[in-house]
Amino acid sequence: MKSTVRISLVIVGLVLIFSFVALSGLSAVGEKLKIAFVPGQTTEPFYISAHIGAKQAAEEYGVELIWEGSSEWDFMKQTQIMEGLLIGGVDALIIVPTDANAIIHPVKKFFEKGIPVIAMDTTLNDLSLLKCEVTSDNKLGGYEAGILLAKAIGEEGKVVIANTEMGASATDLRQQGFEEVIASEYPKIEIVNTYFCKEDRNLAASQIQNALLANPDIKGVFATCTNPTVGAAKGLSLANASNVILVGYDADPSEVKALENNEIDFLVVQKPLAMGYLAVEYAYKILIGEGEYIPSKALFATVTATPENMDDENINKYFYPIK
Repeated sequence: MKSTVRISLVIVGLVLIFSFVALSGLSAVGEKLKIAFVPGQTTEPFYISAHIGAKQAAEEYGVELIWEGSSEWDFMKQTQIMEGLLIGGVDALIIVPTDANAIIHPVKKFFEKGIPVIAMDTTLNDLSLLKCEVTSDNKLGGYEAGILLAKAIGEEGKVVIANTEMGASATDLRQQGFEEVIASEYPKIEIVNTYFCKEDRNLAASQIQNALLANPDIKGVFATCTNPTVGAAKGLSLANASNVILVGYDADPSEVKALENNEIDFLVVQKPLAMGYLAVEYAYKILIGEGEYIPSKALFATVTATPENMDDENINKYFYPIK
């Protein structure tokens, strides 16, 4: 009789363990938790820096980090990668949505399986699918970029915006913040055009050259991320327009070099290493049942780098490492 009772208790215990694993979506008992990180682009220094921070957190918390993405900013390729991860099995997903709408459908598949999803850098238009957003305050960054540019050009004149892709929430918000501050605070500044280079630096350079041909009196350019910034710097150089003020975004090695050479006047610098670390930390805490302590959005402030302050360690410590 006692043997029967013991066997029954063991069976009940096993059922409870396997039920918990099945319901929570966690890896089998004894295995490391698996956290997938799908960046916007694997070759982009911003995301390489975020990967460095994510790896540090993964080592600290003893989880397996799966880093998988495309070298191109492409929502179709990102969708395929996510489908593969769903089949392979992960416990949590950190995603940089390449399109705020198009990535909703594949994210919903993770949500329906009970797999927590954290958006990093960019986000979705359906926030109900996310446990958390880890990002820069992008609208504020665009707002501050507008103030920098306005003051540098004497608060009057023509300017253009060099953007990358429509539908990328981070750069959309930067453009919005820039436009709003110019419209509300600087009525003598005219935004004559907005260009989208689709992450192509050569296209961005051509767009800026064409803008100057159409409006030789352009006084400033705001570029929303790395590739438009580097392309705009090249376009201004080719057009011999060193008098045009360029406010760019991010701090990858090519941007830092251009800043040093006075080809860029200001860089609005994010903190991707810290963002990558925090995204993994939050994913881990959600998985171990501490999700109630996680905010719905974690916002990081930016710093402004110039040719004059770029040697200050309080500034250059945020320049993006790539290895």
